[in-house]
Amino acid sequence: MPIVEFFGPTGTCVTVEMHDPEDGDTDIPTWTLLSWSPELATAQDAWTFVRTWQEAWRQIHLEQVPRPLQHVLEVITLYRHGASTLLECTRRVARAQGHSDDTTVRDAYTRRLGHRHVDDFARLLTGDPADLRAVLHSHYPAHWDVIDMVMASLREGRRP
Repeated sequence: MPIVEFFGPTGTCVTVEMHDPEDGDTDIPTWTLLSWSPELATAQDAWTFVRTWQEAWRQIHLEQVPRPLQHVLEVITLYRHGASTLLECTRRVARAQGHSDDTTVRDAYTRRLGHRHVDDFARLLTGDPADLRAVLHSHYPAHWDVIDMVMASLREGRRP
């Protein structure tokens, strides 16, 4: 369990501990805030700094997975954060990736995941996150760590 110190632009010192799934402590990577410099920042500022760093870390790892998996994870992230409907999330991801239509992104979460229709993925998306995670693991076993990292970050943002 590595302990890491980050120094923010205003001199904020944040000490965090990463719990790695390979250590057997937990099944997902998590961060624990151990300390911060109260004279330089509030606890909320420290957490904001850590969350920003986590998002940057997630983006770095996301860029290393196959493009179809990136599409799927980005759609899941937008949808779980309540951005819009599945169709709108699909279009937003397609536009962000420079596609003229959403066919490529739709293909990533239908045909490439063994589904025949968008509704199959929609049921997974609104159902038990463990089922969604299992499907992603079965189709992209080499990237379980990134899948788990993204899914863990969405626990709080799950739609009702």
